[in-house]
Amino acid sequence: MRLGSIFLLLGLGACSWVGQSDFDKRLLEIDDDADGSPAAEDCNDADASISPAAPEIWYDGIDQRCDGLDDYDKDADGYVSAEHAGKTTEGVEGTGALPGGDCDDTNARVSPQQPDTWYDGVDQDCDGADDYDQDGDGYIEDEYVGLATEYVATSGTLPGNDCDDLLAGVSPVATDTWYDGTDTDCDGADDWDQDRDGYVNESLYADYTVTVYAPGTGRLPNGDCDDTRDFVFPGARDDWYDDLDADCAGNDDFDQDGDSFSDPRGDGADCDDLSAEVYPGARETLGDADDSDCDGGRDTFALETIPDFTWDRPHAPVFDESSDRVYLSIVASEIYTGATRYYDSAIALLWLNGDPGDGRDGVAAWSARTSDPTDYEVGAGLGFVATDDYLFGVVGWDYGDSRALQLNRYDVGTGGRTAALAAGTVGVAAYDDISVALDDDGALHVIGCDDSSAVLHYVRIPPTFSGGFSADVELADVSAADCALDVRGALGSVFSSERGGIWEYSFDSTASDPAFTAAEYTASHAPLDIDIPADWSERVLVLADATSDSVVLLDADGATVIADGEVPLEVDVFEDTDGTLYVAYVTPGGDAHLAWGTPGTGYTEIELTAGFAVSDVSVWASGGYLMYGVTGASDVAVGIVRI
Repeated sequence: MRLGSIFLLLGLGACSWVGQSDFDKRLLEIDDDADGSPAAEDCNDADASISPAAPEIWYDGIDQRCDGLDDYDKDADGYVSAEHAGKTTEGVEGTGALPGGDCDDTNARVSPQQPDTWYDGVDQDCDGADDYDQDGDGYIEDEYVGLATEYVATSGTLPGNDCDDLLAGVSPVATDTWYDGTDTDCDGADDWDQDRDGYVNESLYADYTVTVYAPGTGRLPNGDCDDTRDFVFPGARDDWYDDLDADCAGNDDFDQDGDSFSDPRGDGADCDDLSAEVYPGARETLGDADDSDCDGGRDTFALETIPDFTWDRPHAPVFDESSDRVYLSIVASEIYTGATRYYDSAIALLWLNGDPGDGRDGVAAWSARTSDPTDYEVGAGLGFVATDDYLFGVVGWDYGDSRALQLNRYDVGTGGRTAALAAGTVGVAAYDDISVALDDDGALHVIGCDDSSAVLHYVRIPPTFSGGFSADVELADVSAADCALDVRGALGSVFSSERGGIWEYSFDSTASDPAFTAAEYTASHAPLDIDIPADWSERVLVLADATSDSVVLLDADGATVIADGEVPLEVDVFEDTDGTLYVAYVTPGGDAHLAWGTPGTGYTEIELTAGFAVSDVSVWASGGYLMYGVTGASDVAVGIVRI
């Protein structure tokens, strides 16, 4: 309202009283700025550009249309843009207090107080965030790549490949924790296959599931043994001896042939890692080109002690076999099996003769005492014959002033024993050498001799034997230091070393009281031991010959040296079905030797190591195997090889 108008009213008022209603009526008639709006309605009647009818010019700080609104909040949503925050509107009280942050002052639905609708391309809450990156991790889903957000100047440039836009911890730059079942870094990989070789670690397979955010996962096969290296998986190329099981086969990388022994490159001692038949302790094969047991010798083999046994003065090892078993019989002053202790007894260790390489199968205690006898000691000699039904064994008893031969018949089926004693010469030493033969009629022939008295003791036990002796005992009027018995049909022969040579005593093996006919067999050899193959094709004698310091074979063609160089003390021989002779012998140093061959082809000779001084030896062949047994002062050892 103009001042003139006011003064006019005042002047009129001096003349006479003007009521309020007249005053208000008069205001409605006053329009000083002539803008068509009376002063009562015009918020500034001095400026024709300001009136309720005037157009509003936003953001100039003037309320042109007199509506009382903040000139910086065009959409009247209670927020102004950041640039106008704190600015007042002329003539409008309380302005300048609205908060800033409105990114679109023409749209009341866009302001910091508005809820934001994600993925519609509009930043409704004006927070400046890309509308396609809800979790704010800087990555968006592939379908929104390149789409800009209204009111966000820098939008439309974020990279894609976000597989969960609700979790800021899931994005292409997140650190993936393996085996938790979540593809945290959105690379699409199966979370159970860290090295991405297409296999899951066998230890994790029980927990294996589909990987969250990785479609098509959860179908990989099992069997990865190292999930940190992509070149290690089932079926991968495996290079031997690099200490890496690349194909996850579970085998030792230094054991290519799978024989459970490592190549030297793996600190093992397998001397041929391409052959499962060659390894330390393997069965050696005599006469082949391989060192099967890796002991450094092509034919040498180990002699292994009998586990779970202890011995005192074992001696006189003797092999024999039935149709299904091979027996090694041993006499000793004391034998402890781990469960039973035997005194001055003899036992037989047994193997299945179809394949003795499978290991020992039991024990037959055919002459066993569990109490220590006070009236005798068992001697060094031993005779032994095996049949399917019975084991026949003979030991010598030394009473100090006399001796005797004890016959034992052991029932294989029941374990029952029958024994009888044949008294020998009074005043002579115990038997050093005992030899037994079973003839075709079932009669048993036994001889015993010794090194000191040179008196032969012969016993014939008829097939009807059931215990006890009478006229079956015969004393031969011959000398015998070392002796061997040979019975073939009705012809029996005793060979003995005496008078500086070898004598043969022939007798009728069918006679109950035979006469012995003596004849000198040879004067050229003075053996310390004599042996004859049990089942000879042509009878031969094998000698531990002190005359020539050799192992000598005597047959119809004369003498053949099998091995020489050291004095042999004990000797044993076995003839195989192909005519090969296997000869075991012992030298004074306690060394065990083996020689094999034929008189026509010659003999191969090796020395064997028992780990103790050997005193006696025996050899046998059965089922494609050679068995070699030795005794020492307190040890028994056996070696088994293929032939």
